[in-house]
Amino acid sequence: MKKILCPTDFSETANNAITYAAKLAQKMKAQLTLFNVQSLADLTPEEAFWGESLNAAAAAARLEELCEEVSKVFKISCYGDVATSVTSVNKIIGTKASGYDLIVMGTNGPDELFQFFLGSNTYQVIKKSTVPLMLIPEGCGYSDIQFIVYAFDYWRNDRLPMTQIIQISKALGSELLVLQVMEESYSHKAELEVKEAQKIMLDLYKDQISLRFDTIYASELIESVHDYVLRNNADLLALCTEHHRFIQQVFHKSVVKAVSKIATYPVFVFHA
Repeated sequence: MKKILCPTDFSETANNAITYAAKLAQKMKAQLTLFNVQSLADLTPEEAFWGESLNAAAAAARLEELCEEVSKVFKISCYGDVATSVTSVNKIIGTKASGYDLIVMGTNGPDELFQFFLGSNTYQVIKKSTVPLMLIPEGCGYSDIQFIVYAFDYWRNDRLPMTQIIQISKALGSELLVLQVMEESYSHKAELEVKEAQKIMLDLYKDQISLRFDTIYASELIESVHDYVLRNNADLLALCTEHHRFIQQVFHKSVVKAVSKIATYPVFVFHA
């Protein structure tokens, strides 16, 4: 991963994500691009006509100053880009992201995270792309990502998407643990099948990365995953967008409070 895109609206949440992205770029020896979109959707035609160039120029100047500061402090290549749009800001970000290896985006609360996973424009765009996304909750500071928990129900899906998660694990030198969540009313046969699948996958990937498997048994999926991440001091929770049923269970509206707890650490969303 050599090119990171970090959308910014110059808010405190976005600034926190920029700091995280800069340190991540430093770790991965990648270049960073800060991207601002000036939306004209809510302006009158007159305001849009007279304000577009002024707003874009002001944003470009602000980005240039910010990029210089980031480059100086973190010793990385940092560039700025500004776009104007009469449509969705998120669609512009999605289009821009096609030329990058990773998007780092700040999030400021459970409502925004919920919308991202269950139907916002951002989710609709990212879901169709091949670019992984790292969500950085407001106030989440950077620390080296040494341990990643990847939650995926490979027992029911008969496959485990690994390409993207292996790529970032290698780039960061991280240990990866694949977490299977089973209902408490599991059968002995199911347990044996899971263990057999783990053995096969460990043999397949053990020479590529530091890999472990674990299984937890619980009726409350979101709370169980969250508790597992915290209890094991994981630095990152990884999810795959292909796993629609799992995503919907984890981020169901009835557990928005639990989602806000998950948002205290980074969430890496990638695509099969």
